[in-house]
Formats: sequence, structure tokens, C-alpha cells
Amino acid sequence: MELISKYEGAVFFVDILGMTALTNNKMTLTAEDYSHWLDQHGKEYTDQYLAASILAEFRQILIGLNQTFENVTITQLSDCAFVWSRNITDIVLFASKFMTTAINSGILCRGGLTYGEIIETNQNHELGRFIVGKAVTDAAKLEGVAKGARVLIDQEFPHSLWEQDKDFAERTIPLFAPFTNPLDYTDYDEFKW
Repeated sequence: MELISKYEGAVFFVDILGMTALTNNKMTLTAEDYSHWLDQHGKEYTDQYLAASILAEFRQILIGLNQTFENVTITQLSDCAFVWSRNITDIVLFASKFMTTAINSGILCRGGLTYGEIIETNQNHELGRFIVGKAVTDAAKLEGVAKGARVLIDQEFPHSLWEQDKDFAERTIPLFAPFTNPLDYTDYDEFKW
């Protein structure tokens, strides 16, 4: 088996909202904000403990979904994660389930969803897997322009889904729609998970 492989696939990049502000003490929080996350661990109410508790829950969600989605690879990097697969349908389903589970757990995230070139290592080891490629870069860029808990897609994503799985695409096409950014009125394409 080759150490590094290149193929076409889908990438979901997801990032927790507000972690930079939280870890830099730029948020004003109440005891109630901390209690849900920290009382269960018996930790003092600090922004750093809160961030750690949120990250632990984020990881638990990823681990749980990793067991459900066998053809998906996940790498977590602090408060974000890359999720990828050759199968675009699996990534759409993963993104939907992840976003719903995260919100139900009290974690707001935003993401980017693309299809295209993926270059990855085939080694699993203690440091995780690495992933690069145009689809990876584009997914991270899309997440960066999103506002709020949403998932942006590139314009070609619905077409790629249609190419791989017409039946699934026909059922989910209403979930892919334009979104106008209220800050600069730029139009983006969105996956309404």
C-alpha cells in the first residue's frame, strides 16, 4: 500500500464557534454558562476549563459518529476537524448528523463542504492522519467566510453529489440553497443540514 494517495472525494471541515474568544478571555460569562459544562467534572469556573470541556464533548461526538460512518476518516485539530471520504453521500449524511448532534449538545459550529482532490496518508498512528488537496483547502476557506452555525458549499458540490448518487441527490436537492451574507451581501451556497 502506498504511503500517500490521491483521489477525488468529499471533505467536511468543521470549527467550533467562539473558542478563540473564550480561550483569550474575551467573553463575559455567568455561573450558569459554566455550570452545565463544568459541574459534572468538579472543575472551577474558568474559561480554560470551559474550553476543555467543550472540546471533550466535541471529540465524543466525532468518536461516536466515527463508529457509525465506516467509510469516513476524521482528524481533529483542537477546536476543528477534517472529515473526508471517497463517498460524497456519506459526508453529506455525516455533516448533517454532526451539526444536529453538536447543537443538541450545546456546541455551535460552522463548516465548509467540498468535493475534489484529496491527498492523504494511509498511515494511522498516534498523531492522526494528514490530509491536503484542493478540496481540503476549499472546505477550510468556506468555513472561514461563513457566519453563524451553518455549512457553506462550493457551487459544484450539488453537481458532484448528483454525479455520484442521483437518487440521494434528488431527495436532498432542496437542502442546497443560496445564502446572502448580511454583513457584505455576498451570495454563498449553503447546505441546510
